Amino acid sequence: AALGDHARVLELLGENVDERGGRRDWTPLLYICCSRHGCGDAQVVDARLRMVRDLLARGADVNARGREVGFGSEYVDGEAVESWSALAGAAGRVGSAALVRLLAEAGASVEHAPALLKQAVWSRDQRVLDAALAARPPWWQVIWALVACADLDLPAQARVLVPHAESPKSLEPGLVRAIREERDVSLIEILLGDDTPSPQRRAVEDAAYRAARRYRHALAAALLRTRGASDAVLSPVDRAIAGEHIEAPLRLRNSDHAMLSWAIAKGHLELVPHLLAIGLDPNVHDERGELPLHHAVRARAVDTIDRLLAAGAKADATSFDGATAYGELIDTSPAMFEQAVDAIVAGDVAALAALLDDEPELVHARSPRTHRCTLLHYTAANGTERQHSPPTAPAIAELLLARGADPNATCKLYGGGANTLGLMLTSAHPREAKVDGELVRVYVRHGAHIDEDEINTPIQYASPRAVEALVEAGSPITLLVAAALGRLDLVEHQLATTPIDHCFADNYTALHAAGGMGHRHVVEYLLARGADPTLEDTRWGGTAADKARHFGHDELAKLLDAT
Repeated sequence: AALGDHARVLELLGENVDERGGRRDWTPLLYICCSRHGCGDAQVVDARLRMVRDLLARGADVNARGREVGFGSEYVDGEAVESWSALAGAAGRVGSAALVRLLAEAGASVEHAPALLKQAVWSRDQRVLDAALAARPPWWQVIWALVACADLDLPAQARVLVPHAESPKSLEPGLVRAIREERDVSLIEILLGDDTPSPQRRAVEDAAYRAARRYRHALAAALLRTRGASDAVLSPVDRAIAGEHIEAPLRLRNSDHAMLSWAIAKGHLELVPHLLAIGLDPNVHDERGELPLHHAVRARAVDTIDRLLAAGAKADATSFDGATAYGELIDTSPAMFEQAVDAIVAGDVAALAALLDDEPELVHARSPRTHRCTLLHYTAANGTERQHSPPTAPAIAELLLARGADPNATCKLYGGGANTLGLMLTSAHPREAKVDGELVRVYVRHGAHIDEDEINTPIQYASPRAVEALVEAGSPITLLVAAALGRLDLVEHQLATTPIDHCFADNYTALHAAGGMGHRHVVEYLLARGADPTLEDTRWGGTAADKARHFGHDELAKLLDAT
């Protein structure tokens, strides 16, 4: 089946057309649709089509799934996925539009192909992308497909995908990636979409402008200025990275520090002295899991290597793949790592402790899967192949951190640069298990960095325990936070200096926060004092009533709708 040998398949095929076998333990249909052998060879592809028709006629399960031995993940950029379906393979491995259509017509589910559009883009065949879109995948697949267009510099595919974006916000990741990758302004113009004014579009274009100034993409910045962007949206950190002299102390994030790796990787070595001077850390991994020193050694940039070492770069620090900048591999047993993950997901503190006793370096090890997560990342229950939050999740995190886990380590999930705290705050599993607040406390107690606007995430995801824990950790109490906490006394205090409809990050207002959290008394108080219930946020495009409804507060939503 993998070789496309139709006659031999028919000869070997028994009564059970879905019998599993081979190294991957897949069905014949999966091998036919997911083998790379003969890609681009019309005769081989035609043979695969004939075999698929035969198997489907005999009752083969079009939605059978097969695990990928390469340990991929659909939450990581690239072709690899955690498990394959025939539909996913037809797009990403065989690259056949006819095969995609055949499987879709036979009932192949797009739910079993969560990276279908991204894989179609990676095929570089416009016909495959058209066939994948015809299968009507969910809207969020467009986001990662547009990122792939930026990575591969495919404006034709991007032009087809942009009209399928659910909102301007869906365009932002691909747009920023295209700017970072220094793509031609024609691709950037496509990714901007139309110029119909809206608060959400304005927010996306402002984010793109900040990226253009950071990454020194003059043409992109000029284009965005014609659409209304200006330097007024730049933060002090943006200005400093862009080359301006800033006197005030800078609050730097991992994404800011990663600019150092970007500059070296793109050959902008002249920027390195300035970036080090403003405080960028040479020991922070970029979104691909490498350090500035890795890039400098690869570029044989001796002067830059010297500068990095003088600034404190660690010569023995490893990439996510376990390699130092000078090529030495440092690794632990993948099998033992998987056992540790099993213990974390099961909530077995004693089993995890025993493994760490046997192999202390496990706490620094990374998964062999493409997301390259550490064990601590698994406590966030987000984006990995095993997502579960047991009641003992805080104790698991405490054990890992006490043994030396890095609370601020990043991984390759969601485009790269994700840390444990951020992953946990956007996951439903800790929230549903009611361990999110205690996990925040454990992470922070052991040194997790809290960004200035970190608290906006649990407010938008209606996670009251996490909001309370972040406030305990020192996050400032604004009108938005006061409303999210349900504290009328704090709301009244904040209203003395803050307008009632003040828009915070993503245009969230106090009324949005109170609605999402279900605080009826705060909603009634704000409405009585003139809060506007028609305002929409720029991230999801919803009113306060929409937030209340989404998080199950239907009676409160009716009150807001009626106002």
